Amino acid sequence: MNIGNYIKWLKPYCKRKRISNELFVEYLLAPIVMGENIENKEGGLLYLDKSRVSNLLLHKDDVPEALREVLENDGVEEKMQERFSKFYIQYIDTSRDDELHLEFSNLIKNDSISEKEKKYILTDDTCTMLLRLFLSTLKQNNKAAAPENLIVWQRGSNYIKVVAGDLFKKGFDARNKNKRIVIIPVNTTFETRLTDDIEKETQPLVSSETIHGKFLNRLYIKELSPAEISKRIDTNLKKNYKSIKK
Repeated sequence: MNIGNYIKWLKPYCKRKRISNELFVEYLLAPIVMGENIENKEGGLLYLDKSRVSNLLLHKDDVPEALREVLENDGVEEKMQERFSKFYIQYIDTSRDDELHLEFSNLIKNDSISEKEKKYILTDDTCTMLLRLFLSTLKQNNKAAAPENLIVWQRGSNYIKVVAGDLFKKGFDARNKNKRIVIIPVNTTFETRLTDDIEKETQPLVSSETIHGKFLNRLYIKELSPAEISKRIDTNLKKNYKSIKK
């Protein structure tokens, strides 16, 4: 994960829904810019204008060298901790902490960084995890080419496109939810209960490491019980079966 992706994934959790990318990035960078007194070429504090922020998000620009240089300083994380905590409390919707922690934990686990760095970044404290991940993204090449979208089938205005990204972010996006269908693999019994120790269970269950399991975790966060999920599945299966018969 690089800084451009980090900004894109974190911004939807901002309390201020209409905040501009430029302002959000300014608030995000403030803890390290102010903590390390990072200056621009004119001698003022480093600031990224609208154009530079846009190029970061489009992966056309890399991280400013001044930001990368301070990563070599002693105690950068410790010096940022208090300021970053204030940023997190003031600008991030902490009521969605569980959802945010789950999404970013999955992103980190699937990232290409070393297992040692993943272990260091992953922590139960969401704010600390985001801070450590933020510092990690500053080291990455932000100009790395993003995977191209691939259209695998097209007929008229209809098409199927392969898109790299977070399946669950798309599936649980509140916008246009009635127009979106996300399909995931599940077991043959549509099991709705998770377990991390399948060997000790006597009935078919779902590992939290599978896509099926991650989907159930999302529903649990939304306070849906296994019984309620099973009831909804049963209701929809019956409804669709009747539609097919007609």
